Amino acid sequence: MKIRFAYLVLLGMVLPLFAQDTTGKKAPTKPAELIKSPGSDVEKSEGQKKLDSLRNEFKKLQDDVIQEYKDAKSPEEAQKLIPKIQKNLLKLPREEYAKKAIALSKTMKPADHGSFDSLVFAMSMVSRGNNKEIMKEAVDMIVKDHSKNPKMISVLGFISSTPDGASVLEKIATKTDDRNLAGLAWYAITENLQKEAGDVGPKQAEELNKRTEMIYEKLAKDYADVSMGRGTIGDTIKAALFELQNLSVGKVAPEVLCLNIDGDKEDKLSNYKGKVVVLDIWATWCGPCKAMIPHEREMNEKLKGKPFAFISISGDDAKETLTSFLEKEKMPWVHWFADRKGILKDWNIRFYPTMYILDHKGVIRAKGLRGEELEKKVNELVVEAEKAKKS
Repeated sequence: MKIRFAYLVLLGMVLPLFAQDTTGKKAPTKPAELIKSPGSDVEKSEGQKKLDSLRNEFKKLQDDVIQEYKDAKSPEEAQKLIPKIQKNLLKLPREEYAKKAIALSKTMKPADHGSFDSLVFAMSMVSRGNNKEIMKEAVDMIVKDHSKNPKMISVLGFISSTPDGASVLEKIATKTDDRNLAGLAWYAITENLQKEAGDVGPKQAEELNKRTEMIYEKLAKDYADVSMGRGTIGDTIKAALFELQNLSVGKVAPEVLCLNIDGDKEDKLSNYKGKVVVLDIWATWCGPCKAMIPHEREMNEKLKGKPFAFISISGDDAKETLTSFLEKEKMPWVHWFADRKGILKDWNIRFYPTMYILDHKGVIRAKGLRGEELEKKVNELVVEAEKAKKS
């Protein structure tokens, strides 16, 4: 199991080589631009064939790097090879292949599927921030020549990650005739704005949050029924709007009712007013969550006797899973079991761990901090709480 997991970690570094059509539709292509592949009913343009060749070249480079891992004589040997292979994967000439793909796209007409797919391949090559200039060139070309392509939905994430992603997405949303694309582009803008809000000061964050809220209202009014993931934009916006209006930094945290496993009785967040509170929303199957436990244990020990409470809220499917884990792992602080409802849904929890840091008044002062950053912020707030108590 460990060896398979490690292999999957390596595969996670292997960038996607093929554009995905998330719409299930095929854009019409002129017959004159297509040729039939030998022994196949699938028609491909010359450009698409050249792109396939380029993809296969890069795939071979990836396969050659990973082969050493596959050839390892034991799981232990393979495990030791992982750092080396990860470095070698990062050394692959992604920029070179991105440039080749862009050049190839320029030789094709926009109506050719290969033109779009070449640009997607180029973006995948530099999606880890290898070269912002190349990414910008690919994005500019795809917006200029392919804004009406149904497969544009599949590249919104790439576009959102660029420095001017929000403005580019807005151009797409306002110009496209595809209602689904417009709705998803507007939603991608909100994610871009919220990411930016987490990196600026309170005043700027407030302005970005207001902009996000305006777009949420537009989405709820005009695009609520557009499919997104397993639900609709409307479903997602309802939870996201609550999060924005009630869970932003500077807001007083809403009340939380949850089962405290220490006494199997309902506990509530307001019981901890007067203390700095860290809400750690996690699960026993979450690797990054478990990796944080030693530091959390150390921090909790240092703050004994201080106005501080660490509350871990489990997102596990069964309470027994949590209690069994705690019998083996020392985590001497408050534990709540959410039972896959309550705060997990009300607070729009999308990933584990999710961290909220509250001051002694119950105001959310930070989100998502871990390790030394978490401890530093908690210590600052504890000092505030102690001063407030003395005064």
